[in-house]
Parts: sequence; structure tokens; C-alpha cells
Amino acid sequence: MSNKRILYFDALKFFAIWLVVLGHYLQEIDCGSVGFYTNQVIYTFHMPLFIMISGFFAQKGEPSFRNLIIKKTITLLLPVIIWTAIIVVYSLLSCKDSMRIQIELKGNSWYLKVLFLCLLYQWLSRRFISIDWIAAICSIILLFVLPFGSIFQFNFMYSFFWLGYFIGKNKDWIYRHTILGLYLTGVCFLLGLFFMFLNNWNITKLA
Repeated sequence: MSNKRILYFDALKFFAIWLVVLGHYLQEIDCGSVGFYTNQVIYTFHMPLFIMISGFFAQKGEPSFRNLIIKKTITLLLPVIIWTAIIVVYSLLSCKDSMRIQIELKGNSWYLKVLFLCLLYQWLSRRFISIDWIAAICSIILLFVLPFGSIFQFNFMYSFFWLGYFIGKNKDWIYRHTILGLYLTGVCFLLGLFFMFLNNWNITKLA
């Protein structure tokens, strides 16, 4: 099997990273209502886009649970631990208040923590339920029922992780129906904006 990089995914990841930078920049400056709504529109899809890309590639290969934990601990959790330690030390040296340090401990690099959980939880779901779409439905519903499922928007992001997984599994069919895919993507984006509007442009209420 070829291991050639898929260039349009590199471009898509660059676009998503640029949106993250732009979103954080808009949060830090006063640019009026235009900047506010631009930021909220970005937040309707930029992190789900990241998790969908990860889900797309998760359908390639079937690692053992042990190998999955070892590999993802090194590539995902180790950077979280290192950067959290750096930020906490900097905060202590610069006399930041304790509340700020607590926020950093909980929220720093939250996406990497969620991605780690998505990979492990999906692996377990597929191991106990052999039919993918049933595994997806059951595991997603369980996260929305459990009280801790919304931590770091885990339930919300996990749904998009499965979506990316199914896109990867059915990419040949999707390539043959590009127009339909673009149409459905547009509908989903508009629905996302609609639900954001209903929730006063607060995406955290959706999870």
C-alpha cells in the first residue's frame, strides 16, 4: 500500500490551523461585531474539521490496543504534559494567580486530550460491536447520557470523529458524488450556523 501524502489534506490542515490562529487573534482584539461574528462562524467548524481529519485517517490500519496507547501517549499526551509544565512554570515565575494556573492545567491543549480519548473510545467501541454504524450510534449516545461525556466537548467532537471515519471508509463513493457531498456539506454548515444562533452564538451549549 502506498504511503504517499495526500496533498489536499495537508492544505486542509493548513487551512484549519490558520482558522485557529485567526480565531484566537480575533478573541484578543476589539474589532466590533464583524470580528465577533466572524469568530463565531469559525468556531462552528474549525475544531470539528480537525477531528474529522483525524477520524478519516483512523480507519487506516488496525493497531492493537497496547500499541495504540503507547503510540498516542507519545505523540499526543507527552506534548500536552511538556507544554503544560512549561506554561505552569512560566505562570508561577510571572506571578500569575492560582485560578489562571488551574485553567491552564485543565484546558491547555484540550484538543489533544480529546483526540486521545476519541481514538481509544472508538477502538473499544469497534472491538465490542463489530458493525461500525451500530458502534458509532451506541457509543455516541452513551457519551451524551453519561454526566462526564461533555468534558472538553468530548461527546460533540467524538461525533465528528466518527463522521471523518465513515468519510474515509466510503471515500471512493464520495469522490464519485462530489456535487452531492458539497451540497450536504453546505446544508450541515448552515444548520450549524442556525443552532449557533439559537444558542446565542455559544458553541459550548451545543455539547
